[in-house]
Amino acid sequence: MKGNDVSALFNKLKDAYELKLDELKKDGKVSTKKYQEDVQIFCEEREKEYDGFEYFLAESTQLLKSEAASVWVDAVLQGRFDKYLYISLCYYHLAFLVSGRERIIDGCNYIQNAMYFMENGMEVENIRSGQNIK
Repeated sequence: MKGNDVSALFNKLKDAYELKLDELKKDGKVSTKKYQEDVQIFCEEREKEYDGFEYFLAESTQLLKSEAASVWVDAVLQGRFDKYLYISLCYYHLAFLVSGRERIIDGCNYIQNAMYFMENGMEVENIRSGQNIK
């Protein structure tokens, strides 16, 4: 894939994610601003803790992956959509960090992970609230 194609893909993925985020805001299901602020602070603090960006990125990615199973259990058993949203926003934030370092393909992968958690979280929320899915 050429650089321009990858950049276009990144922008399409970003736009699709932001559209889903806007849907949440409009539906009034979740106030995303607080979560976005928390993610920003979390990532900034973690980046300072680690020696270098690559170590921060590897450790943060591993932490998100390890949290996924417990988040799923919390979401299904307790209706905790917010944890899915938090992980989704973390991946989204990481997408912009790596894309800002000219790693657009990695940014695309992170946005896809963000979308995965957003979609799964919305599905859990719809099931919990008794709404039809898709």
